[in-house]
Amino acid sequence: MKQSVRERLKQKVRDKGQHVNEDLYQVASAMMSPEQIKRYKDMGDEMYADVDFDSSNPHLPHNDNINECIAYIKEGLKSGLHPSSLSSEEISVMETYGGERWFEEFGFASL
Repeated sequence: MKQSVRERLKQKVRDKGQHVNEDLYQVASAMMSPEQIKRYKDMGDEMYADVDFDSSNPHLPHNDNINECIAYIKEGLKSGLHPSSLSSEEISVMETYGGERWFEEFGFASL
C-alpha cells in the first residue's frame, strides 16, 4: 500500500526521533526531487525579488492595493480629515505601515 505524503513525513519524523515541528524543512526537502527544490526556490526568488528586507517599511509589489489605500487615507488627512474620523480598519493600516504615532506626520497630537 502506497503511503500518502503526510504519512511519509510522519514516518520520517518518527524514524529520526524528532517532534513533528522540528526540522520540517529538512524532512520535506529530503522527500523532494532536485527539480522540485529548484522549482520552489525559483518561485520564492520571483515572489520576493523586489522586496527590500532591510528597509523598515518595504514596498511590497504584491500589496499595491494597500499602497493605494494608504495614499487615499493620507490624501484625506492632508485635506483636513481628522484621524478620529477614520474607520478602525483604516487606523490599523496606518499603524501597521506608519508606526504607532503615524498621525503626527499630519500635525495631530493624538487620535
